[in-house]
Amino acid sequence: MASILCTVSAQITQNIFSRIDLEHCGFLDQRALQRALKDLSQAEVRSLLHRLDQDGDDRISPYELNLAIIDWLSQTHLQSRQAPVSPLFARLVSDYGPAH
Repeated sequence: MASILCTVSAQITQNIFSRIDLEHCGFLDQRALQRALKDLSQAEVRSLLHRLDQDGDDRISPYELNLAIIDWLSQTHLQSRQAPVSPLFARLVSDYGPAH
């Protein structure tokens, strides 16, 4: 289970970064998040940034995003009480993962 979770979280992290880090600088700052999340206010984006930023540098590294994704995937699995990888989740990862 843990290795599947790590593999999936790494794929999701890579996919998110490739879509949001348009400047290819290796981190996500408030400007990059605001551009990606146009429908959120600056305060909401700032709040999200602070929740994900583990080291306090006002940027989200791939590692920090990966930690958040692992936490989200773990919580989703614990709440669902279903098989670790449901067919719908597997399809979502397949359709929107790093290969696409």
